[in-house]
Amino acid sequence: CHHRGRNHELANQAQEEEEELTSLHSHIGPKGGHVCTVWGLQRRLASRDLARPLGTAVFMTPKEARVPRSLNVLMNELGSLPRTIVLLHIAYLDEPFVSESE
Repeated sequence: CHHRGRNHELANQAQEEEEELTSLHSHIGPKGGHVCTVWGLQRRLASRDLARPLGTAVFMTPKEARVPRSLNVLMNELGSLPRTIVLLHIAYLDEPFVSESE
């Protein structure tokens, strides 16, 4: 059932967000801490424990306002993120853009 799957997905997101808060509040070092929300990413970037060389990186994210795992890998394994980060989410609508009369 769609609703059961969606509820499971929301429960997983809530758990990830709780883990994010715990790791941010425990001041885990540069190789620790997983962020899953834009708010968590902003907090991590503000902590200044990451190298921020000039450059831009675009990360595709499957969910709006969520941080993709690939960004976490770079952040935690390399201890570095480019100075400009773009999170790109593409949403599809099931609405025709041409009216039926045309």
